[in-house]
Amino acid sequence: MKPSLEAARKGFVMVYCPLDYAKKNQSKLRMARQSFYVKQKASRKQPKEQKNRITLVAIRRLSTWVRCVARKVLPHVYSSIVNA
Repeated sequence: MKPSLEAARKGFVMVYCPLDYAKKNQSKLRMARQSFYVKQKASRKQPKEQKNRITLVAIRRLSTWVRCVARKVLPHVYSSIVNA
């Protein structure tokens, strides 16, 4: 790993003999600067699918909550809707 410009001026450099030690101790940002770490980019579709799944879960929870409230607050209206 080559030293950064600031480290070269100050005379302090962290040297790792095997690269495994550097991967274990250094941050990913420093490793990326030295081009030893490449972040794998996810496809554009994955975040969109995850957002849709989260939205569906929220809608299901909300609809369950609405049914429970309707059952408690307006039992006669709820029973007429369910039995219809």
